[in-house]
Order: sequence, then structure tokens, then C-alpha cells
Amino acid sequence: MRSIKAGLLATLAIFLYCCNSHNFIENSPGKGDRDQLTFSSYVEGSTAENATTRKTGNRWEANDAIGLFSFETGKPNSQATVDANLNNREFITLNGLGQFSTKPGTPSVPYPTERKDFIAYFPYKSDVLISEDFTYPIDLANQLDIDKIDLLYSNNLKDFNLLLQPELRFKHVLSRLKLTITSKKYDLTGAKVELTNFNAKADFNLISGVVLVDQSVVEVVNLPYTLLNGEMTINALILPTQKAQDFTVKITLKDGQVARWNNHKDAGWIWEQGRVYTKAISIGETGGVDPDPQPEQKYGFFETPQGNETANTQFVVHNVPSGASANLLKDANGNPQRNFTMLYDKEYKIAHWVAYPQHKNYVGSAKRTNAWAYDPLIDRGYQINLKSSYKENYSRGHQIASGDRTADAAVNRPTFYYSNMTPQIQNGLNGDIWAHLEQAVRGYVLGNDTLWVVTGAGLPKDKSQIKYAHSKDGEPTAIPTYYYKVVAKKVGGKFYTLGYRLEQRVHTKGEHYDDFRVTVKALEEETGFTFFPSIPAEDKEVIVNSQW
Repeated sequence: MRSIKAGLLATLAIFLYCCNSHNFIENSPGKGDRDQLTFSSYVEGSTAENATTRKTGNRWEANDAIGLFSFETGKPNSQATVDANLNNREFITLNGLGQFSTKPGTPSVPYPTERKDFIAYFPYKSDVLISEDFTYPIDLANQLDIDKIDLLYSNNLKDFNLLLQPELRFKHVLSRLKLTITSKKYDLTGAKVELTNFNAKADFNLISGVVLVDQSVVEVVNLPYTLLNGEMTINALILPTQKAQDFTVKITLKDGQVARWNNHKDAGWIWEQGRVYTKAISIGETGGVDPDPQPEQKYGFFETPQGNETANTQFVVHNVPSGASANLLKDANGNPQRNFTMLYDKEYKIAHWVAYPQHKNYVGSAKRTNAWAYDPLIDRGYQINLKSSYKENYSRGHQIASGDRTADAAVNRPTFYYSNMTPQIQNGLNGDIWAHLEQAVRGYVLGNDTLWVVTGAGLPKDKSQIKYAHSKDGEPTAIPTYYYKVVAKKVGGKFYTLGYRLEQRVHTKGEHYDDFRVTVKALEEETGFTFFPSIPAEDKEVIVNSQW
């Protein structure tokens, strides 16, 4: 039935199309050479100052496809003036020489009989939004082959006069980074290169040519490279922002040493469309190193626990997203402010703990974003899809609560990463006594500058006793047997600490979270972690109730 209806609709569309004088129509007999609309092309960017991949001049590859639009000349380009037959129509170059026509097996398009505006882009996507609102989604998270995602744009054919074969002149929309790296001290063979804290997603408006960057999403992006005679060459595509960005190039050498480079911020690079930015880096040379490899800083935050790391765990730092409130972006030393950190177990697919500072600036009037999503800093293969919660009767229990990050939507969204979730009983725990505990801990900030918090999920010491919940797709994740919180504050030069430990069970209405106070020392002994390593041990052995 659907196919019959589709055929009738297609017939009707063709009839209306042929009757509309503003659409392309068949030319009169004798003009067979104009029966098929064909475009030549040229890609700008053949100089050292402009960003180029393999798409330069008329260098294409066979079957490269572009998306093409046609609009009535003299009117704003919009849905009201777009030609229905050339609204994100796929054109290809069969031989790779840059002559574009309709894809074989699809109806050809004759030359128009009246003046037209043309817009084109590469690479072609059959996305519905592109034809509905002319928005092209940019995603730079996978840069293993930048030629396939190097966005090109052409809007030079305005008021086309029909006399000559039209030529589409494409420009590079994205910026490009090119690094050459050498080292006299370290072997670069087998290194891993990543972009961290990287804005990878944006929308490109095909009418205005404007790129709208999604500042709320940051990712870690793996970069390929070439290594020849000891010189590493890295090429990466960067979203054009017209301003400095916070991303870092991280180079992990095969011996575990880590080098980081983000001097592009100090250089004032503002990432213009179509520009290439180049830099030569020497790792480990004496007399001004740019940069010098240093060990990963895992325990640089006051609240970060120590201990119990294994080959299956990953230490993760989520800084405050760049789109968050200005008073949250930098710490007192001008460094990026962390949102939270965690120790994630890739085998059991939960975080053993999530640690974070709590301050009045983190809390405001923003609502829950419910932005359920994979953690961009952890490989998706080590996470389970919790967009629809668990198959079993468990809630998606936050370790850092959504309510702890309500200053704005940007700082709230990461609390909904799947890595922050564990399967937690709802009635009698997550929605009751645990929620009241979370609210009480936020209240401890009153009268204090900063509170340091660690929330953890405990598993049985005998791993054979671990039970599992599952995503709706059947992916397993360990079920914690208990939850804990440890908090610390500093008053008058002295530290005060407090712990809570609640079993994974239904708690009765008569039970209060204060019934489950324990010392931080006791939780250290049970979990094997050292909490607040900078605090003297004696301050973790007692609870001063008057301070809480």
C-alpha cells in the first residue's frame, strides 16, 4: 500500500514539477547538448596560507559526490525559492576530474531556461535537515581520513546567465592544523596522538555560510600521523571559531611519557575559515622545550582519591565546558576549572568513584537537562547505552548529582554521561534517603568557601559475587552493593571530614541518612582508596558533629 501511494505521489510531483515555469524544463529539440546539466569545479586553496587537503584545483577522486541546490534569482534563498528537483540533489564526478552531473541511474537534469542561483557543498549527505532548513551537521570526531570530512562550500553562481558551462568554485569551510614534531631525546615510533577538550560538532548554514559551534560538547579525538626519518607530521581539521580555543594536542609516547601542546592560544590563533596553521615542535631538547614530556597529572586535585588503579581502570577529568558561566571556567590560578573527575572501570562499566569540588557558583536555577549521552572521554565500547535506563528495575543513579551542577545547562549536561550512572534502587534509596543526603551535602557549602566531595559505588571484594544489570540492548554493568560519600572542608585552618555509607537496599521511611555516618578512615580501610591525601590522617579518624 505504501509503495502504491508513493508511486502516485511521485507521479503527481512530476506533473506539478513540469507545470511550474520556475522549475527546470526540457529544452527544445536540437539542443541535446544542454539536456544534462553539468558543472565544472575548482577548489580554492592552493597556496601555503590556505587550508588544503587533496581537494585543490580540480583534484578529486572518482565518484566524489556533492550536494546541489538551485534557487530563483533575485529573491532570498529559502524554502520558498528552492527548486524542488535541486534541493540537496546528489551530483558526482565519475572520473574524478571535477566534472559533476547527476548520479548514473537517476533522472538527469536539463539546463534551466531562466537565471538561477546555485549553492553546493562537499561531502554529500542525504540528511533530511539539509533539504528542510539548509543546515549541514559537522562532526570532526573521526579524523582518520580528513579528506572524507573536509567540508567545501560553493556559492559563487549567483544569477547564472546560462551561456557557459557553470563552474562551482569551492572554498574550505574548516580550519586546519599542521604540526611537525621531532625529538632528539625520545623515540616517536608507536606514539599515540589525540586532541583533548576538543569541540568537534557544529552546524553549517548553507545559505549564510555561518558555522555555529556546539560549545557544550567536548571530545577526545584520535589523530593519524606520518613518521618519516624521525619527523612526525600531524594534520587535523579544526572548527572555525574566529577566536582562541582550549583544546590540547596530547602525544603519548610508547614508554608512557606524555607531551602536551596548546601554545596556539598564546600565539593568538583565531581559527579562520580556510586557513592552515603550522607549527614545528621539538620534544625534550634542552634550552626552551616546546613542550617537555611530563608524567600524567592524576592526583593534582585536592579531592582526588589515590590507589586501586588497574589495567582496566581509566582516570577521567571533565573540565567545566567552555560554554559555561564565566565564573566557573577558570580556577584561582587561571587554569581550566574541573567539573568532576572519576575512576572508571572498563570491565565492570561503572565509575568506582566520582570526585568534585562543591561551591556556591556551581548551583543555580538551571533545570535538569536530561542530556543522556555517552561520555566522550571514554571509548563507547566500555560504556553501556543508558538512554532508556536498565532492563531490570533500577534507576540511573547519578554519582555526581544533577542538582550539584545547576549553574547553567552547560555544566549540568556532563552529569548525565552514562559513565556517571550506576544501577540504583529507586524507591527507598535513589529517590528517597540518597536524594535527601545529596541535598544535605549541598547545604554543607553554606558558610564555607568550598566543600570537597567524593561519591563512590562499592562492589563485593569477591568478584565472583558481583551481580549485573543490563541496558535495554543487553549490555552488562556491575550492581554496587553499597554507596558512600566522603566530604571535607577547611575551617579556621583545620580540616573536618565526614563519611556516609548506605547499603543498596530499600530503606524505610524511619531511617535517616545521619544514621549511616562513618569516618573517612573507615571507608579508606573498606575501599582501599586514600581519600583527601593532603589531609592529616588524624582528621579523617574522627567526626566533629558540631561542624556538620
